[in-house]
Amino acid sequence: MIPLRSAGANPVSILGVGAVSAAGDGVRALWEAVLRAEPLARPVTRYDTAGLGTRVAALHPGGLDPLAMCLTAAREALGGNDIDPDAALLVGTSLGGTARWEAWH
Repeated sequence: MIPLRSAGANPVSILGVGAVSAAGDGVRALWEAVLRAEPLARPVTRYDTAGLGTRVAALHPGGLDPLAMCLTAAREALGGNDIDPDAALLVGTSLGGTARWEAWH
């Protein structure tokens, strides 16, 4: 647990961290890619890029949809523990899959 002070009077604690990225599943996979300074964006071969502004992307190697990526990261962050009903889940993205989750949000 990482205790932090919020702008208000109540303390904030980070109870877990999970990651799903172009490096693969898990914080360790992402951190190791960072330490190697490994570029994760590569030419896209998974789908047709004709008509798109770019042909390079940092895609998850397993091709997971955004919901599956969130669940995978949440499972890692929880580490098999129950979550407090007052807890919040924060999801960060580089806009990947925005169209899929924007309607849900």
